[in-house]
Amino acid sequence: MSAGRLNFLVLLKMTGGSKSTAVAIRQRLVQVDQACKFVWFDNQAVGALLSTSVRAADIKEALLPKASAEEDYVEDLLILEVGSDWWARHESVADAWLGSRRRSSS
Repeated sequence: MSAGRLNFLVLLKMTGGSKSTAVAIRQRLVQVDQACKFVWFDNQAVGALLSTSVRAADIKEALLPKASAEEDYVEDLLILEVGSDWWARHESVADAWLGSRRRSSS
């Protein structure tokens, strides 16, 4: 992990959304972290891993700006900082992403 960067898991559940709504949300996540990895993406849910220097509240604002059309379709949203203790299935997208950002031990 680069100094000053935090790792986040973003989980978003949508209702009544369309493919275009999901794509708009995906594009906004990529604007926060061009190297983000999507572990799930469809018309009803988005799961992504990203690394950024901004706070969770700033990610939310980038993802769903106030009065955005997409906000009406969001049923639930979780933006969770991933710390040093985690588990992921070996060779999964999450394992590769988190493993590449593992802090070196002192």
